[in-house]
Amino acid sequence: AKLDSEVANRHDLVAVDESATKTVFSSKVDLSKRGDALELGDRAQILLNVEAEPILVHVALAENAKLPYEAIFRSVMKHLMDSATNEFLFAMDFFGDRSPETFNSIFARTVSLVLENLENYLFNCWDSIGLLIMIKLVHAMRLAMQRRRIPVLDSLFDRVNMLLWPR
Repeated sequence: AKLDSEVANRHDLVAVDESATKTVFSSKVDLSKRGDALELGDRAQILLNVEAEPILVHVALAENAKLPYEAIFRSVMKHLMDSATNEFLFAMDFFGDRSPETFNSIFARTVSLVLENLENYLFNCWDSIGLLIMIKLVHAMRLAMQRRRIPVLDSLFDRVNMLLWPR
């Protein structure tokens, strides 16, 4: 979470209770607590660069970079897509096995870690624009894996969508 920058918080909801934005010393609404959570800003660039190289953590930490969660999510998923592609092709060549069971036995813990991390983020997520960007990212990544003809991450994409859409 060192790279993650908070874009929105509970005060940024569209229908937030006014008592949550009042100060202790005044009955007026304090708008300084409220950010502009509906501003897209530079975050749209993430959708244009879905297939771009993933973020290198050690470089980002050295630069003290602060990124929105969807940029980190794109990077993690891109690493996973590239690793899944390489491992699936290796398993197919080495074992002669095209079934996803071999891949699932290799990547089960990694996929569960990615899902757990996403669930933990979503518990305290108030960023509706970020959620929509992540939904669009998952769709674009699914299409990229279909172009590669590597079907092994389809269940992961389905599970991620099931976590994102209800929010």
